[in-house]
Amino acid sequence: MKTNIVIFYIFFALVVSLNAQISIYPPSLFIDNRTRSGELTIKNTSNELREIAMEAIFGYIGYDSLGNRMDIYNDTTNLINYSLARFLKIFPPKLIVPPNELQTVRVFLLNLPDLPDGTYITRFSAISNPLSKQIDTTNQGQVSASISLRTKMISAIFYQKGNLTTDISFELEKIISDSNNYSLLFNVSKFGNSPFWGKLKYQIFDEKGKEVVGADELISYYIQSKKRITIDRNLIKSGRYKIELFYSTDRSDIPEERRIPFKDKKQEIYFNID
Repeated sequence: MKTNIVIFYIFFALVVSLNAQISIYPPSLFIDNRTRSGELTIKNTSNELREIAMEAIFGYIGYDSLGNRMDIYNDTTNLINYSLARFLKIFPPKLIVPPNELQTVRVFLLNLPDLPDGTYITRFSAISNPLSKQIDTTNQGQVSASISLRTKMISAIFYQKGNLTTDISFELEKIISDSNNYSLLFNVSKFGNSPFWGKLKYQIFDEKGKEVVGADELISYYIQSKKRITIDRNLIKSGRYKIELFYSTDRSDIPEERRIPFKDKKQEIYFNID
């Protein structure tokens, strides 16, 4: 990747309601250093006039001590140094959009210092509210009530500069057992100046080399974290096993030219089920 190329990469995900009331296009937006701006089109998909407020907030995907996904906003690590929110301006910050109509929002990169190479991140938040109706004074003595649905869309914005590096490694911490499953809990180490956005494929083999479990999934890691792989107890018996972990950055949701350089990697870890 060429030095000083700027990229904003936006992934949109509904986080509050199954019916978002708004849609945003394109689902991914790239801005280079020549324009330092880009456009998003917001559509009001509801049947009522809506007010939409937008802002940039620093946040990223994380995991708790048991490997459950969570959104992190109160960052206490050095990753705060990679916050992009302070350099972004959204115009206009608010919109009033009629039913089934479109409006355009522009995102600007301002006052950008000479940052170290790496990937800088933030989140784009669009909050949609129905516009308050005027009080009806014609029905004297009558009381009416209505429910207003407030929805929120969240996207991620990334700014990449210079020579980008990333790597990942798993280390088995412990095995958790319950009445239905065995769960392998891993410590995840993330290396380099950029997040790891990739694909994990794993296969578990018994002592005879027979595959008993296998799957693949997309993974995203920004900091040192956890990963849990859960196995149905009916698929595995007492004995010694090997898990093979394959990592790649081959993801269809990230264009090839935007992927952080990474050589496909494999790990082998042995464990016992009592």
